[in-house]
Amino acid sequence: MERLVAGFISNFPAYVSWPSRNPMHISMGLIGQDPLGIAGRSYLQERQFKLQILEVDQLNGPNFQQFHMLYFGSVHEDVVKRVLKLVEKQPILTIGTTSDFLEKGGIIQLNVHGKSVTFTVSVPNAQKAGLKIDPRLIDYGRSM
Repeated sequence: MERLVAGFISNFPAYVSWPSRNPMHISMGLIGQDPLGIAGRSYLQERQFKLQILEVDQLNGPNFQQFHMLYFGSVHEDVVKRVLKLVEKQPILTIGTTSDFLEKGGIIQLNVHGKSVTFTVSVPNAQKAGLKIDPRLIDYGRSM
C-alpha cells in the first residue's frame, strides 16, 4: 500500500505549477513517524524526490520554504492544523490522509480504501498557497 500511495504522490507534481520555481527535483517533507515506509520512500527516491522525515517535535519552526511538498502521515490532528496554518500561504503542495484534511487547509486528501486510493483536490486551498492545479488532476480526482 505504501508503494501505491507513493505512486500517486510521485505523479502530482506533473499537474502543479509553482509560482517561482518549476523544480527539477522535488523536495518533500514527510511528517510523522516514517509515514511512507521503506517501500514508499524508495519508490520516490528512485524518481528523484529529495525526502526529509520531519519528526513531530521538530515542527516548531523548521524552514518549510525548502519544500515543494509536505506529506502528513499519522500524526495528531493538532500537529496537522498547526503546520497547515504555518504554510497556508506558501507555495507548498500539502497532502494528507485524514478525513478532514481539506477542511483544515490541506490541498490534496488521499483516501485509502483497502487496496485502492482515490483523492480529492481543494482548488481554493491551492490558490491560497499560490499553486496552480492542472484541471486534468481535478478531473482524475474529485474537486472540493
